[in-house]
Amino acid sequence: MQKLKILTTNVHEAWLTNICKTGHDFYGLMSHERPNGWKTIERDCPHNWTEIDCMYEDFADSEFRKYDILLINTPQQRVFANRGKKHSCIRVIEMNHCFPCYDWDLTQISWIRENCIANTHVFATKENASAWMHDGAMICGHTVDESIFKPIDGGTRDYVLSVAYDFVERGKILGYDDWKQIVSGIKYIHIGNGENEIISTANELANNYYFNACAFINTAILSPIPTVMLEAMACGCPVVSKDNSFIRSIFNNEENGFIYNNVFQAKKYIEMLLADRDYSSIIGSKSRELYNEKFSTKLFVDKWNNIFEGEVF
Repeated sequence: MQKLKILTTNVHEAWLTNICKTGHDFYGLMSHERPNGWKTIERDCPHNWTEIDCMYEDFADSEFRKYDILLINTPQQRVFANRGKKHSCIRVIEMNHCFPCYDWDLTQISWIRENCIANTHVFATKENASAWMHDGAMICGHTVDESIFKPIDGGTRDYVLSVAYDFVERGKILGYDDWKQIVSGIKYIHIGNGENEIISTANELANNYYFNACAFINTAILSPIPTVMLEAMACGCPVVSKDNSFIRSIFNNEENGFIYNNVFQAKKYIEMLLADRDYSSIIGSKSRELYNEKFSTKLFVDKWNNIFEGEVF
């Protein structure tokens, strides 16, 4: 396999950690999501990740030719990518992590679709690609760092867990209002960076929090496949998730996870799991099996290396 030099932008550290497992050399520009670069408080930088102290809009045209691939992470970065194509023969890959905003109409989505300039389009799920009106795009789900996120026997399983940074500020995307109603009157821990929230490293999250939770709540609205949800599954923690087309495609409700359509359903499932630690453990084991089947690191790395090498799968 040829080792590539891949220029990209700082986004979610968990996702970047995993894509670095492909073995290529990655160079990360500052972005509006990460104006200060990699959040080392969340994850250590991989050995093959190099920070570039520059916002992506300010990147010099003459520098693009040093890299083999430009990997962008939002449609807003297309102007930047277009400069790369204009001033070099760099190949552009656009990764789409989220669903379109729920209040966008088809005209807006169609306009964004028609103004794609990437050589290759990648989506986290088929449902995500369909929502953006893309047929025949590459599909590659997320994964987790399996050296950290793995099941441990035991655990108190006496609270419900959620994980989201900038939760209030991104409330419309992450379902903060739903979450507030669900955890009302229930013992919970929230990992985040706000008031009454806990900041946690990856190791602490795996060994102290997923391990002891009876359930993980996923209230996200626009993210089809949150990495933190997969972390919970990999640790054997049952998931109680807001319904969407992708969630329905992977979970068998009440067999290997729980799907809710309203906060009352979510509270009912959580109360069931809080009341029966053994039941929580059984569903958690099945969630782990589901993770291994559909989201393993090997699957993720193999698919991304095929994408980087220009193969179709």
